[in-house]
Amino acid sequence: MTTLATITRLVDILERNVTQINPPLGYNRVIRALELLGIAVNEYPGETEDWLYINDCSYGSEAFIVGGYWHLTEWHSGQWSDSYRAMSALGTVFSPGMTDGPEPESCEQDIYKMLEQLAEGAQ
Repeated sequence: MTTLATITRLVDILERNVTQINPPLGYNRVIRALELLGIAVNEYPGETEDWLYINDCSYGSEAFIVGGYWHLTEWHSGQWSDSYRAMSALGTVFSPGMTDGPEPESCEQDIYKMLEQLAEGAQ
């Protein structure tokens, strides 16, 4: 069973690796953490508000889910790739409908841009 502590840990790991200039984890491991976040949130048996408002981090779970999803729509490596699997996991809890990217000047856009910088550095 997925716990709130698991989700909080994943958000903390993502924040430490996306917001730092020299992140401890590489891009591929950050993508795996995004996938695990999507899975954990999808499987969490509690209320949405529990994981939506994790206050220990500068960026909450929603910013990583939305920003990560939009990043992966542009950076996945095809249907059988790890990045596509991560995008699909995030898509189980975020359904963008007819929107076309994160809101300008939002935490989600900040995460989107930081993931892009991390991806470019991994090439």
